[in-house]
Amino acid sequence: HVCKRGYGMRDLRCDLPINARTNFRLASCTKQFTAMAIMLLHHDGKLRYDEPLTEVFPHFPAYGRHVTIRNLLNHTSGLISYEDLMDRMYAGRSWENIPQMSDVRVLKLMEEQTGTEFAPGSTWKYSNTGYCVLAMVVQKLSGMSFQEFLRRRIFEPLHMNNTVAFVYGKN
Repeated sequence: HVCKRGYGMRDLRCDLPINARTNFRLASCTKQFTAMAIMLLHHDGKLRYDEPLTEVFPHFPAYGRHVTIRNLLNHTSGLISYEDLMDRMYAGRSWENIPQMSDVRVLKLMEEQTGTEFAPGSTWKYSNTGYCVLAMVVQKLSGMSFQEFLRRRIFEPLHMNNTVAFVYGKN
């Protein structure tokens, strides 16, 4: 018999409690695993760090010819922040009323853009968008879901039980 519970408050401003189905936005907690997954694919010969996005995703807009895997890894891609795009799409809504974005949707959103915020490689700016796109790179080049790749290639070999559920905030 499994007991599922949540304790505490998910939002102190609105007095919203945590329950067994609360989905936490873990975001940056997964970046080190994403980077490791990319390094494993590089080690396997499935990608090059200087490979442009258009080689991984041939349907990606032309601006992707100048954005490399390395740019995504080191936050120099210039990809437009999906959070900024979401803020514009859902202007006036509080953050708890804005739907969470899947990595698939972030990639699609980037495919709808016509350029980058700055020339790739010209400056550094922390980017959640880049890491969502990297997760999609892992999925495409490995032929597995991102979660499955992490489980098989990182967590199982290291005997890290239940880590995928933690990393994804899923039961």
